[in-house]
Amino acid sequence: MKELQIKEICQEIIDKQTKCNYSVEYILKNKDDIVRAVAVNKHTKSTIQLDIVDGRNHTQNLDYFNFNPDLFLFSDLEREYELLYAPLNVHYDI
Repeated sequence: MKELQIKEICQEIIDKQTKCNYSVEYILKNKDDIVRAVAVNKHTKSTIQLDIVDGRNHTQNLDYFNFNPDLFLFSDLEREYELLYAPLNVHYDI
């Protein structure tokens, strides 16, 4: 599956589950085919993490004030996740 297809699927799941205006910041995948997307709502300053495991979706809120995208991203990369998608502004920020 292509990166943009995965992004669209993750965005659809987030939109259905949260009914809010979140945008996907980045998407990761590990060797066990677990897909992890992190999305941010710029208006409410809330962050969520979506994990897709064996076709099941699990969404959790992340504490925005303690959320450090670099720390979360790099710790996942150290756990052998691979970066599938990140828009240019996220690349620049990192």
